Amino acid sequence: MQIKNVDEETYKPIFQAQTLNNIGFVYLNINKFKEASDIFAEGLKIKNLKEIQPVLYASLLDNFAYSRFKINNTEGLKDFITALNLRDDLHEDYGKINSRIHLTEYYLSKKDTNTAIQYNDAANRLAKESNFNKEVLQTLDFYTKLKPKEGLKYAQEYIKLSDSLQQQERLTRNKLARIEFETDEIIVEKEAISNKFRFILISSLLVIFFGILFYIILYQRSKHKELLFNQEQQKANEEIYKLMLDKHDELEEVKKKEKLRISQDLHDNILNKLAGIRFNLFALTQKPDETIIKRSVAYIDKIQSVESEIRTVAHELFSESFQNNGNYRSILEQLIQNQKETYLTQFEYTITTDETIETISALIKMNIYRIIQESLNNINKHANASSIFLKLYIEDGFLFLTIKDDGVGFNLTKLKTGIGLKNMESRAESINGRIKISSEINKGTSVILKVKL
Repeated sequence: MQIKNVDEETYKPIFQAQTLNNIGFVYLNINKFKEASDIFAEGLKIKNLKEIQPVLYASLLDNFAYSRFKINNTEGLKDFITALNLRDDLHEDYGKINSRIHLTEYYLSKKDTNTAIQYNDAANRLAKESNFNKEVLQTLDFYTKLKPKEGLKYAQEYIKLSDSLQQQERLTRNKLARIEFETDEIIVEKEAISNKFRFILISSLLVIFFGILFYIILYQRSKHKELLFNQEQQKANEEIYKLMLDKHDELEEVKKKEKLRISQDLHDNILNKLAGIRFNLFALTQKPDETIIKRSVAYIDKIQSVESEIRTVAHELFSESFQNNGNYRSILEQLIQNQKETYLTQFEYTITTDETIETISALIKMNIYRIIQESLNNINKHANASSIFLKLYIEDGFLFLTIKDDGVGFNLTKLKTGIGLKNMESRAESINGRIKISSEINKGTSVILKVKL
């Protein structure tokens, strides 16, 4: 059924009318004509339905007339004609055929054969033109009643068309069955694909799960091996440390023995020699002559030899304390502490915490120590200072030493040839350093040393 385009406000009554028409048609098919008539009548009461949707209105009116006709065959003609004219004006093919079939049945019941044949002819022609085969069969059935003499011909045509329709219906059913079968196959195939996909998905998830589990196991094993390795490494480090402690104890024992040996050498060798020389010199003082003088000179040479031996031993012992054993800073601090404890002079000092100070050569360490020692001795003996400032630091690959006091100072030109100052300059040169000594009367003295490391 054609439906005109309508806006949202008019859709509701159209929907209501269509629903009533469908319900009434169901009652017609089960031969409950009174109920059908009431339903169609209710639909026709909908306001402005003819103007809003004339096709639907014509269908309701024709069905109402047909239901009234089925109740009482004397009623319905006026409504049949009105519905037919409206359908003809609307050029609604199915409606025109259906109205003429209803009028054929109406006039057949009135035994008005000619009028019935006219409507049936028109309905048959329109049905064939529109390929409405069901309606064609209805008109053929009416022909067997309207034209009994030609009833056999129409019956044969009816049977032929009916068989054709049945065959077509069977083909349609077969086609539908095939479609249903193919649909079932597609569903089965889809289900198989779904199952396959599900299997692949589950398999993939299992592979991923076991892969992760395997990775976790390997990772845990690796961590366990790493832990065992660390434990073994720690154990090895402890053994190495213990071995180092043992070696340290052995080294201390060797040092102790070496010191004992040196002590014995000093006591048994050098001191005995000095005692013998002292005794001989005392004896020579009792016999002053030329021979004794010569012998005295020889003993003096022996004293110089003993002095050389003592100096060698002392040098070896002193140099040993400046080796790279990480205690140079403490040695300097001990020197300063001795100064502070011995003299009342205020002492302020800064010694670098740079670890490089412990790695410089023993020669540099020893000469810096001697320069500091000589400077402090000079201050203590001559400066009469109330405060001393010392700073030792490393910067840009150089070692810097500054020593200042606020003592009486001295005239550099007069003391330029002093042995102490020359010794300090000599020590600076021996380690490729530069030393600058500045002093003014009553303004104190400063010593500045710069050494390339």
